[in-house]
Amino acid sequence: MGGVCDFRTRTSHGGLGEGFDCLIIDEAQEYTEEQESTLKYVVTDSKNPQTIMCGTPPTSVSIGTVFQKFRENVLAGDVANGGWAEWSVEKMTDPHDVEAWYRCNPSLGTIFTERSINDEIGTDEVDFNIQRFGLWLKKNQKSAIDESDWEKCKVDVIPELKHELFVGVKFGKDGTNVAVAIAAKSVDDERIFVEVIDCREIRQ
Repeated sequence: MGGVCDFRTRTSHGGLGEGFDCLIIDEAQEYTEEQESTLKYVVTDSKNPQTIMCGTPPTSVSIGTVFQKFRENVLAGDVANGGWAEWSVEKMTDPHDVEAWYRCNPSLGTIFTERSINDEIGTDEVDFNIQRFGLWLKKNQKSAIDESDWEKCKVDVIPELKHELFVGVKFGKDGTNVAVAIAAKSVDDERIFVEVIDCREIRQ
């Protein structure tokens, strides 16, 4: 008997009621938990279910979290039936390092050429390291202010604030969470005090 391959865009409802032996997630760095909650069940009734995720480390505009969490859990030994393979550098590397090109790109020389990679080199070395060298950054690419900068702004005593408060509401990129923060000027030196009130799932 012949096999069947179905191709579809990922949505929060895609794949409901369908059944397959193998699920392949391309561009897995964009794979969200909402999409996974539907798609992971399409291989449940297979005698040998398999899910394959292919992608790059997340960039500053990536919205998915499933791929990175899976990698962390596999490397920590917390996934019984999972495996992980990657071709990558461990730290920022010179984009002109030809040896690294070949080490991180098994298809170089067969599917694409050195010229192709050379043409990709631009001013954003971080993005090149992520996309072409498979670099997994420890810092959060989605944060404009990193943890150390936040720690420098910490105060031990809340200053006396003016009565006028400003409220900020921010929804997560994948639409799962929402955060609320307040800001107000202090009475003494008019510096701005900011505090995050809470961050919760939208669906409670």
